Amino acid sequence: MFILPLFALEEKLTLKINNSGKFKIVQFTDTHFGTTLQNDYKTQKALELILELEKPDFVVLTGDVLSGDYKTKEKTNWKASSLWKIAVQPMIERDIPWSFVLGNHDAEGDFSKSQLVALDTSYSLSLTKRGPIQINGYTNYHLPVLWNLDNDRSVAMNLWFLDSGDYYCEGVFGYGCVTQSQVEWFKNVSKNQTQPTLMFFHIPPPEMIHLYTQFKTQGILMDEGVCCWPKNTGLFNEILQRSNIRGVFVGHDHSNDFIGFYHNVLLGYGRKSGYGTYGPKGSLPGARVIEVSFSPEAVVSTQSTGKHKMSSEFSKGLAGVNVAESSICTVGKAGLGLNYRGYGIEDLTKYSTFEEVAYLLIYGVLPTSTQLSAYVKHLSTLRKLPAALCDVLEKIPHKAHPMDVMRTGCSVLGCLEPENEKNDQYMIANRLISAFGSILLYWHHWTQNGLRIETESFPSETTAHHFLRLLNVDSKSKFPASSTTTPNPLFVKVIDISLILYAEHDLAASTFATRITASTLSDIYSSIVSAIGTLRGPLHGGANEQAMVLLEKFSSPEEAERGVLEMLKRKELVMGFGHRVYKKGDPRNPIIKEWSRKLSLDSGNQTLFKISEKVEEVIMREKKMFPNLDFYSASAYHQCGIPTSFFTPLFVISRTTGWVAHIIEQRNNNRLIRPSAIYVGPNPTAYVPIEKRTEQKPHTKAVSKL
Repeated sequence: MFILPLFALEEKLTLKINNSGKFKIVQFTDTHFGTTLQNDYKTQKALELILELEKPDFVVLTGDVLSGDYKTKEKTNWKASSLWKIAVQPMIERDIPWSFVLGNHDAEGDFSKSQLVALDTSYSLSLTKRGPIQINGYTNYHLPVLWNLDNDRSVAMNLWFLDSGDYYCEGVFGYGCVTQSQVEWFKNVSKNQTQPTLMFFHIPPPEMIHLYTQFKTQGILMDEGVCCWPKNTGLFNEILQRSNIRGVFVGHDHSNDFIGFYHNVLLGYGRKSGYGTYGPKGSLPGARVIEVSFSPEAVVSTQSTGKHKMSSEFSKGLAGVNVAESSICTVGKAGLGLNYRGYGIEDLTKYSTFEEVAYLLIYGVLPTSTQLSAYVKHLSTLRKLPAALCDVLEKIPHKAHPMDVMRTGCSVLGCLEPENEKNDQYMIANRLISAFGSILLYWHHWTQNGLRIETESFPSETTAHHFLRLLNVDSKSKFPASSTTTPNPLFVKVIDISLILYAEHDLAASTFATRITASTLSDIYSSIVSAIGTLRGPLHGGANEQAMVLLEKFSSPEEAERGVLEMLKRKELVMGFGHRVYKKGDPRNPIIKEWSRKLSLDSGNQTLFKISEKVEEVIMREKKMFPNLDFYSASAYHQCGIPTSFFTPLFVISRTTGWVAHIIEQRNNNRLIRPSAIYVGPNPTAYVPIEKRTEQKPHTKAVSKL
């Protein structure tokens, strides 16, 4: 919820402040009537539910009321006039006035833009106007909202509507915009208006990107990014020079619904209101609700689905929801930054080793030289695997995913060395950090080469050194290691740095899964297994693997640019970019990127690094998205000789330190984690005996391939 102070809006005597001294607007956007009859019916019902719940004074339709594909060979009998009637019927039945602005799809059917405006204005409750013909667009107009007082019928506030519904912005192809002619018209007509003003149009301005990356927001930005004007026409320069523009509301990007203050102006998306075309999976269509109060003066903006008023109490994916107090890690503070127990990630990667960071996360303090030496030696004693575990690993198929091996290894170790008073959470934490590399590489060498390797370690061997030494062991090597299996010191350093970078990241999905399991008072192994299963997903730990799969498709930077542009054209996801928390860039990225560069220089082959840079350049240019840690970790690991399928298991070795820190913290101040869901299923239904049932199509949906 955002609250914006108001101070003091012209024209026809139609809209009035309600009897409560407020004015409530429901913004519907991107309803896309005309995809299927079922979608149209569901969308109409969704609008009805929202209007019943919110009971607004006015409705604004911010474009794409109609779907662009409603006039096809299969739907030749569908007409804009009939679809429009379906769209506005919920307002007509409730005697609620409305107005609309054109979107880029509305006039792609059998009605032109001017015909749609004429159609809408033929309804008595429509306050839409045909704008001046000398400027760009059709739906450019403004409406006054009057005081509803016996002795005062003057203007209380103004509503402005601007047409951006096109595919060209002053000759530049892409999406439409509010052109300079419209800006000049707005400037001249509104220059004497001092009342508070709200503005509505369809396609978001470029400032939407600045809002999300530089200011505090609520809501989500999905992988499609911000599909905004290709040119900046100066509208917001004009807006920011005014002191009376309170809010600007747009639509168009179906998966985005974030909102925030852009300087002193409330700038936000509506919530996609229709079931037609694409949108966030599992998300209900809804609306933005904007309520203007005058005593005290404020603008309050929330979201509604008709079944639930959406505020900080509900967030898809729990984005922005605080579920715990933690002293372990800060992520994205002030838009940029990562600290482990107060220590900056830059300092930790510059001055510390992974073992120092592991000690810090698990025990809460940085170790002294003596403590660190003892800790490294202690970890080295925990790398030998029990014979029973080796037997199980030998039975896992060679085609199994390495993450499944890690998960199974953890479970088996939990059976062999269960948590108890003699084997407490600290002992198990250190055992898992030490043993995970041994588990993976014992299975790897047995299934690939029939080789039973020794996983023991010498006293001063680090986690990174041990992993690389075991990875490259051959049938002729003897414990502790022959000179032929001593890892490249640069590789050891890079892996050590990466383990520090991946060690902890607040309540990422796997960490949250860990804490959920820990909150049930289950054992530490079960909590770690929950985390491993969660980390296995490509939207979390598997992102670095997918980034490497992408990079390997290209043989040159030029080929990479062409390939990524084609992917974006097909709306395919490019893994390793963007982050829900960081607004100005992932602070881990420049660190691992620099080490990836050093590896390329050391090898004398910079092709992979140059391809990575080109992909980064294209994604930043086209989508304004920055690379996260996973992207350059892919090229760094590859150059160190790490198989792609081992990228995420390395993540496990590192993040076990953070997971354990959260398990300990959860146990110290525990409460069962049990959130609630918003029920969207059928209404209560009478039970039908089996002999009276008719065959119905099961409620099944296609799922993404693993």
